Parts: sequence; C-alpha cells; structure tokens
Amino acid sequence: MKLFLFALLLITINVFGQPKLKSYELKVSFAPSFMYGCVVKIKVDHNLATIQLQSKQLKAEVGFTDSVTTKTSILKYLSRFLKDSLSNIDTLKYRKFFLNGDSVKIPDFKTGLDGIIVYGDLSSNTYHREFKFWSPEKNSGNAQLVKNILAVLNKAFNHAGTTNYLEQLEQYFPHQLGLKNLSKNPLRYKLFGNISSNEENQLEAFFKSLPKHKRTEIDMSNYTGMGTMFYSIIEEYIFNNKNIYWYKPTSKGLIDLYKIGVHEDHIISEKKVSKIETKDGKEIITTVDY
Repeated sequence: MKLFLFALLLITINVFGQPKLKSYELKVSFAPSFMYGCVVKIKVDHNLATIQLQSKQLKAEVGFTDSVTTKTSILKYLSRFLKDSLSNIDTLKYRKFFLNGDSVKIPDFKTGLDGIIVYGDLSSNTYHREFKFWSPEKNSGNAQLVKNILAVLNKAFNHAGTTNYLEQLEQYFPHQLGLKNLSKNPLRYKLFGNISSNEENQLEAFFKSLPKHKRTEIDMSNYTGMGTMFYSIIEEYIFNNKNIYWYKPTSKGLIDLYKIGVHEDHIISEKKVSKIETKDGKEIITTVDY
C-alpha cells in the first residue's frame, strides 16, 4: 500500500508539478565578451508567438531590433525542452553571507575572460524560474537550451544583418563548425565565424564531401578567421578539386585565401589582394577593385 501511494505521489508531481506552457514568456539576455550583446523575448499565447531580438552596443546608439509574430509550431522543440528539462539545467545559484547581522544572497557562478554570460527567466500564470550561467559545456542542458533558442531565432529572422549577428553569437557556444548549406542548385555553402582546432575534423569532412564534378561556392561574407594550421589542409583539397569557388570573402577571408594560394579567378569578390605587409604586429592588406 505504501509503495502504491509513493508511486501515485510521483505521478502527481510529474503531471501537476511541471509548468503548463501553453502560454508563457521567456526572456534571455546574452552578454558575450567581444561583441555587443542582445536580449531575446519570446511571448507565447496559445497558438501565436511574438519573437523579438534586440541588440544594442553599450554606450552607443548602435544596434537593431527585429520582431516577428508567427505560429507556435516554430517553438515546438524549445517549448518541449522548457517543459521537460528546465528544472534540470543549471539555474541561478546563490551564495549566502551575513552583512550587519542580516542574511544576504548574491548570485554565485563561475565566469571567464573570453566567453559569454547567459541569464533570463521563464514565467507563466503559475510558474516563474530564473537562470544564469557561463559558457556552457558541450552536451550540457544549458548548451541544449541555447541551441533550441538559436534554432528558433534562425527560423524566425531572415534579414542579412540579423542572420550575420546570430552566426557570430553562435560562435560562443560549443555547437559545431560555422557552416550551413544555402542552396543545392547552385551548390552553395556559408562558412562563417572563426575556425578553431576543435573543428578540424568537421572542416576536413566538409571538403571531402564536396563533389569534384560540380561547381561549389563557399560564402565567406561573415567569416572572421582561421589558424594557419588549416592552410595546408585547404590547399590540398583545392588542389584536388578545381570546382571550389569562394564568394564575397571578408578582408580576413581575402588574406587567408591569398596565403593559402587560391587563384583569384576562384574568388568572387569586388576586390583582390595586391599586397600584405606587417606593421606593428598587425597585417595590413592592400586591395584593388576588380
């Protein structure tokens, strides 16, 4: 009998203890170390959702706001995660101490110098929960929460400026190589952000997958850099595949392609590199218009 009552209690907690998320509000702030941050607001009211992304550089009137109202189907995986898993992720922790005889609580979590702080809250009519964490580890609940939020934002917004911002923000999280397929005909990919040693295997797998008999364009319009260790790897693949073309590379992209030895005929850009020199430890690129 006691076992039956205990099982009934667990079922009751599972059914009634979870937040009912047919209508809810989620607010999340992202504070990265080396780019301006943003605030995401998601308001769900049964079948409709309002999604807002607002970014503003501190102490400056520079930034943007993007907003859309859409069906809640776009939030399918995020809503499911919030309902089933939010209680299990690292949420806002406090450290207690006494000050002048009073008990005081302050947020207690680890930070670093080159990562990102994420904090926010989830609320409904009967539920409220705050959370705050620093650069989540791969495969953690926090990383999955961010992945779901970014997936929603990428589906909701298609303005070039917003897309580029989200791609750079994604670089702060342990997801994967900054790479997406833009179209199949013509075959075009976008390589964005910075490529680190952690993505070496993914980068090689990508080049191995490219067809040699079909033209492939790689968009580098939001690319920020790679280690020199990748030069020889890419050089080998472009030597064996003459159908790879590089589309609208950034200045850093032009420098890397120049050093790798990519022929200018394979670079689709309004500029080409004529000279690279180093001054005071910085690379200065001289370009000429096509």
